[in-house]
Amino acid sequence: MKTAIGKPSLWNNKNFLLIWSGTSLSSFGMQMYSIAIPLLIYDLSRSALSMSIMRAIEFFPNIILGLIAGVLVDL
Repeated sequence: MKTAIGKPSLWNNKNFLLIWSGTSLSSFGMQMYSIAIPLLIYDLSRSALSMSIMRAIEFFPNIILGLIAGVLVDL
């Protein structure tokens, strides 16, 4: 599809719109998950410590795997 100027437009490309909308929906869902799970744990346990421990456990693999991946990439 061409615009009035003659340049192709991504917004008229069906495949681009499907991938873009799917990625946007997935990112939005992940953000909701990141907010909802700690709040659910706090609601069930009424403990900020439990909520903090869950966030720490969720974050530790990123640190450990990030260090290993960083070393492997630099080889």
